Amino acid sequence: MLGTSAALCWGVGDVAIALLARRAPSVTVAIVVQGASVVMLVAWRLLGPGALTIACAVGWLDSAGFLLFNRGAEIGQAAITSAAAAAYPLLPIACGLLLLHECLRAYQAVGVAGVLAGMTLLAL
Repeated sequence: MLGTSAALCWGVGDVAIALLARRAPSVTVAIVVQGASVVMLVAWRLLGPGALTIACAVGWLDSAGFLLFNRGAEIGQAAITSAAAAAYPLLPIACGLLLLHECLRAYQAVGVAGVLAGMTLLAL
């Protein structure tokens, strides 16, 4: 249920960002969207030492992702940009496999292969 809710939120957010990016420069859209991150930084700062450093790194990466996504939407490639950005779970999966020595189940491996196949087709 939470995953579906997150996907719904991200999907609606992607569409809203695409619409906004056609009306305003992508940097402006990214700044407005990321403005809410300040609240999260303050909350993470309250969690203890080191949390602010991690939060800042995450904020920079998240902002860079938004800028790149917004630029793709701005130039009229929102469908391709959204599909490519939707493959972001591959990175945590790879980190889990390499750094945490986790294992994929067969159905998960099929899902990863499907995403990779879709990304390959998208690139053509």
